[in-house]
Amino acid sequence: MTDTWRELPPTGIHRVDPKVTWTGDRIVVLLDATPDDRSVGTGLVLDDDGTGWQRTAAPPMSEFRAAVWTPSGLVAMGPLSRHLGDDDGDDRPDGIVATYDPTADTWARLDEPTGFDVAAPGRPSMVWSGREVLVVDAPFWFGATEDEPVLRAAALDPASGTWRSIDDPPLSWRGGSSAAWTGTELLLWGGESSTGYTSDPYADGARYRPGPGR
Repeated sequence: MTDTWRELPPTGIHRVDPKVTWTGDRIVVLLDATPDDRSVGTGLVLDDDGTGWQRTAAPPMSEFRAAVWTPSGLVAMGPLSRHLGDDDGDDRPDGIVATYDPTADTWARLDEPTGFDVAAPGRPSMVWSGREVLVVDAPFWFGATEDEPVLRAAALDPASGTWRSIDDPPLSWRGGSSAAWTGTELLLWGGESSTGYTSDPYADGARYRPGPGR
């Protein structure tokens, strides 16, 4: 059937803010852990015939802040729950960047980008440029209780697992910006300056063009 909607089978797992990616031949859905069990998130892959879902191998993080598909696999970032072994007495979880190979059904951890707080509550923006994963990080800010953070940007080569720094975007701190890759540039637009107490939307944005060979 064409030019029509078809229902997908329910997963039976109720979550908000899922991350959905298309690998070229299958749909992968990433779901955060429940508030009652922060141990690990859930990955689901739609069956080839579209009639059901299969769980992926257990992801290494409890929540998915952002995710994008690349030819080297799905790249996701988010916090590691303390339930998975953070036993040093620090309640703050570690941040995780990982790739998922749907063919082998395996996850592999990568290094975090320098200057990023992957575990911090926030809504980073992530796109695939055809060569690199471009990430703009916007950690949560508690307003008057802390100094205002700045937006950070970095680029990941998923094949090698290496990061390079990008100049900070010329925008005030914000979260929830929309991002898109045009074929030559990353466009970042909007967002809000939510501090947990107030929320003010933005009506501006910025564009970033990688250098030659990037």
